[in-house]
Order: sequence, then structure tokens, then C-alpha cells
Amino acid sequence: MHNKHERTVFATKLIAQRAKDADDVVAFAERLGMGDATADELEAHMRRYYTDRANLEFILDVDVELRYLAQDATGLLSRRR
Repeated sequence: MHNKHERTVFATKLIAQRAKDADDVVAFAERLGMGDATADELEAHMRRYYTDRANLEFILDVDVELRYLAQDATGLLSRRR
């Protein structure tokens, strides 16, 4: 079983999606068994660890942005395979 902290950090990096985090996103995805995750699975992961919608709304337009971030991360993972 993977450490909850690792899963939380992965969710944070997925939401931030800074260019400097690209290698970390891939490494966390592989380590957590999510290297082949779909956009739906990545979105669910972000929602699982960021449950306070008010906090997310402070950062982004939740539904649109989480979907975009999940799709973008899926592309990143597929390019790294």
C-alpha cells in the first residue's frame, strides 16, 4: 500500500502542473500504479484528495479545470511511455 502522503503530493502536482513538476508527475504516477491512468482516473484522484470545493474554487474553475488538468496529465503520461 502506498503512503497517503505520496498520493496527496501526486494530486497536488497534478493540480499545479508546473513544467518543473513534469518528471515528478510521471514518477509518482508510475510508483502509484497510475502510469496508464485515463483522464477520468486522474480527475478522480485529484477530487479524492482535494475534497473542499471552496479551496479548489479559490485556485481554479473546478469542473472545467480539473477535467483539463486530467486530460493534460494523460497526454504527459502517454508521451513518457
